[in-house]
Amino acid sequence: MRPDFAVPGCVLGGRYLVEEILGQGSFGRVFRACDLATSTTVALKEFIRQTGRQDSFLRELGLLFELKHPNIISCESLTMSGSVRYIVCEYMEAGSLRETLEASSMPLLRMLEILREVAVGVAHAHDRNVIHRDLKPENILLTRRGGELRAKVSDFGISTLGTSLGTRSWIGSPAYMAPEQFYDQYDRRVDVYALGVMAFEILCGRRPFRGSPAQLMAAHIKKEPDYPAWLPKMTLRFLRKALAKKPEKRFESVQAFIDALDVVRRVERPALADQAWPAAVGDILSIAHGADEVFVRTPEALLRLDRRGRLVERLPPVDHAIGREGFALFATEGEAVSLRGPHGVRALDPLPPGAIPSLSAEGSIAYAIDGGAWVVDSGGRHELAPVGSGVACVDFVGVEQTPCLGRTQGGRSTIELGGARVDLPRPVSRVVAHGSRYELIARSSNDPSQCFLVRLGEVSEAKLDCGDFTADEQAFYAVSPEGELVGVSVGASRTSRTRWEWPLASVAASRDGFVCGTRDGRVLAVR
Repeated sequence: MRPDFAVPGCVLGGRYLVEEILGQGSFGRVFRACDLATSTTVALKEFIRQTGRQDSFLRELGLLFELKHPNIISCESLTMSGSVRYIVCEYMEAGSLRETLEASSMPLLRMLEILREVAVGVAHAHDRNVIHRDLKPENILLTRRGGELRAKVSDFGISTLGTSLGTRSWIGSPAYMAPEQFYDQYDRRVDVYALGVMAFEILCGRRPFRGSPAQLMAAHIKKEPDYPAWLPKMTLRFLRKALAKKPEKRFESVQAFIDALDVVRRVERPALADQAWPAAVGDILSIAHGADEVFVRTPEALLRLDRRGRLVERLPPVDHAIGREGFALFATEGEAVSLRGPHGVRALDPLPPGAIPSLSAEGSIAYAIDGGAWVVDSGGRHELAPVGSGVACVDFVGVEQTPCLGRTQGGRSTIELGGARVDLPRPVSRVVAHGSRYELIARSSNDPSQCFLVRLGEVSEAKLDCGDFTADEQAFYAVSPEGELVGVSVGASRTSRTRWEWPLASVAASRDGFVCGTRDGRVLAVR
């Protein structure tokens, strides 16, 4: 580490004791430090000198010190460490809006109040001819005042005076950028659009679009967001206007955005205040945990719910519904397989009769049929093992999501797992593999309650009379005939049973948590 740069434990300018790195800002790192002169905690934003940016830096620095508002991070002074400059800002101890969104525990109306505070700060900047251009939850910081969270806008480091000068500076975060911003054509309405994206994310539990920067650019320019069916009419009109592709069809100012948001919060308060969990859906056959969504399979329909348990879409019934991280698969015998992922919906060839599909965290599908195994990925259908080679089941395992095969021959089985072979004393009919560790649970075909807990080179047996398994980062889960939640730690060869207030019918897990369906037809978001 060069001595010019701050490190925890050093003192900058004879006054600021650097305590720890908080993260990475637009032009450098951000530190927490103690102001030795006042004994208060501050944030230090590091700005690395860039060739030809002296005038730009001084202009930006002037903007930061000029913007004084309760909803904008205050910048107090400038300090140096060699040639590296640090802006001293107020410290926001409650983290970012991104962290609050990911926790998804705050009521919608309170989240919309926080968004309003953000918009008020942005409107103040606009009044001084400052456009932020990179509004996103990571740049909204929170503090506690009187027991309540308060929001302040940070990182005006890429703000610009006035409108675009046509310098072709593709600046911003693609997930929150207005269509014209990708072409370096912007005015204050790009901040309106970014506020609209954050409003969509608060209300719907997901961003309007996902994907690579190029895919996000194409979506923001050409594609309409997938608005949930539960949105009240006025709220839907508000989002559509904030996210209009053409700037002239958006709110003409952030103040107009605030005024419309106030109307939505007042008129549609009852609908927005309603907490949807637990969602009442009827007879539950199975649950799939997709990307920021939950899919519930019932005899009459496939129900698509958002992260707050609200009905987004009612789809025709299916035979199979599987979710894994960012993907969800739906299949009905004789019909095309539907694969939903970050880049939209894709139709695949129908499954062979009797095939039970497995889904990878990368959107590949595998199945075993007639003693052989196949995988279907973006390149098409590939043979893993030929027909008659004894394959009974297949799944994807580990962070690499490599296929693992269960072969049965002569009353015994062999699991091919991560390049290793594990022998089992009985034939197996089903394997469920972990998405980040080389662990799986294999179910005996002779006795479905007899299960094998398999790691590389290790096998243990357990009597587990329960339904299909699912897994999050910690363990595998299933539901017992008594409606208990069964947890299985393969590494520790340990099982647990948890009885809930309502007997369970199904469970679906992912790295974001798990969701349970009850026997009386409700869906519960566990975490």
